[in-house]
Amino acid sequence: MKIKHKISLWFSCSGILVGLLFSIYIFVEMREMAFSAYDTLLLRSGKQMIRQITENGLDAFKKYPLHPALTPIEDENHSEPFWIVLRTPEGNILYESLQNKTTHLPPSETGGDMVALTPKDGSTLHLWVHSQEFIYEGSMYILTLGYPIANAKGEAIAQEEQEIFFIVLTGFFIITILFILLSYWVAGQVVRPLGNINRLASEIDEGTLDKRLPVRKNNDELDELSQTLNSMFNRLHHSFSRQKRYIADAAHELKTPITIVRLFLEESQQRTDLPEGYFIQMQNQIQTLRRASRLAQDILGLSFLEFGQLQRERLCFNSLCEKVIDDFKELLSHKDITLRFNNFPCRPYMGNNDHLTRVVINIVDNAIKYNIPSGSITISVFEQNYAIFLSVHNTGPGIPDGELENVFEQFYRVEKSHSHKYGGTGLGLTIVKQIVELHGGSISIESSLDEWCKVNIILPHTRS
Repeated sequence: MKIKHKISLWFSCSGILVGLLFSIYIFVEMREMAFSAYDTLLLRSGKQMIRQITENGLDAFKKYPLHPALTPIEDENHSEPFWIVLRTPEGNILYESLQNKTTHLPPSETGGDMVALTPKDGSTLHLWVHSQEFIYEGSMYILTLGYPIANAKGEAIAQEEQEIFFIVLTGFFIITILFILLSYWVAGQVVRPLGNINRLASEIDEGTLDKRLPVRKNNDELDELSQTLNSMFNRLHHSFSRQKRYIADAAHELKTPITIVRLFLEESQQRTDLPEGYFIQMQNQIQTLRRASRLAQDILGLSFLEFGQLQRERLCFNSLCEKVIDDFKELLSHKDITLRFNNFPCRPYMGNNDHLTRVVINIVDNAIKYNIPSGSITISVFEQNYAIFLSVHNTGPGIPDGELENVFEQFYRVEKSHSHKYGGTGLGLTIVKQIVELHGGSISIESSLDEWCKVNIILPHTRS
């Protein structure tokens, strides 16, 4: 899971948990507020009745079932009749309203509370009950008022609670969705600099170690990460540069003594007084020195290529290929190899003439070297999709599928047992790949074992 998704998940879960707890709190508070309205109604009505009792006396309770003067003022929002019970602190009922005949309103603590009564018909009735204590003529009395807040099935309570629950639930879902969207946006803002650092760091490779990550100068952890990576790139760049320079210097220093020894042996080989065995041994040593000289030259050339320096010029790739093929005509005739050249006109290309010539030479040389007697080679040059394509197809032993990815490695040989027979240094395709990539192109190889091999090169035009 990506860090962005983890941050979004953590942030969303935290927000949802807080939202859930807050919604529960809101639900409980709104539910209590609904009952608080009943409590306020009964408190106000009870105080009004106590005031009427103190003015009219208690005799009215004994004479009339419900004294007219004791009837609470009707409320426009509450038209249901009140349940009234007047008790002494000992629990003796001095008066109860007619509704209390079907079922008794139980005494309650001072204040408001909800009770459920079961009348004689077996139904359930929910009342909000409020009791108040008062003193009349030196005696303590308790006035209990009850107000129906639901019908026999309790539908009023359920409906009100459902409405509250629906409101809270709707708010919770809206907040949850907003929180998820907000968390995803915040996570994106947090990891965006990391994505930029990752993208820029991935663009830095062995050939572009001189690039550096931008530092935003915010003095935060991301700036520290960029500075740390830049320091690492500095060390790598310095190390690679020293290594390449050392290899180039070593190859350059080896060229002179190798050439001197080879020339000495070639000159000594001209002597007529040499024993036959000694002459053959000198000839083998000369061949070895020639391979060593080519190896030093290839290493030196590869080192220069790895520095990434490329001087481009306007050239005709078709003509370049024609010249290379002309140079190989004598060798092709000697080995009885048939060459077919499909040369389709291409627009002028901006590239390095010497490097590209070496690419074509190496590919054609390999096609001749790793061919069969009386074999064939097909070379095609054409332009497509704003790029020049070069393909070289030859008959021959081919390359095993498992070896195709390794042929561009330094000093790698498919035919290890015949390396001296074919000559070369094992750096030819490595140099070719390096030159092609310096031109922004790509190279690939297709092969069918014991049948054929095909090299494909794509050189895109530079866009001005």
